[in-house]
Amino acid sequence: MIEEIEYIKPKLHLFICCNERGKDSPLKISCSPTITAENVAEVKKWIVEHGLYREILITKTGCLGKCTSKGGVILSYPENKYYLGIQNTKEIIEIIQKKLN
Repeated sequence: MIEEIEYIKPKLHLFICCNERGKDSPLKISCSPTITAENVAEVKKWIVEHGLYREILITKTGCLGKCTSKGGVILSYPENKYYLGIQNTKEIIEIIQKKLN
């Protein structure tokens, strides 16, 4: 049986690309290894440690279609903006802090 539950809309939902293309890919660039599943796990841990798990959702994704050689890509809702060139966990956390202030 399908269960229906209430959904509490978060203040922020980040989709973080962790796509890793093989060496034979014609595109040659991808967000991983700059941003990896480990970075996403670190961000989620930070969110829980700061009691923000009801306000922020983080989703690890494949390609978001904005590949750049400058670093990782994040899509932010509800503002519908891309952040390009992400280098590490610290920068992801900085985006979260900026959006919550």
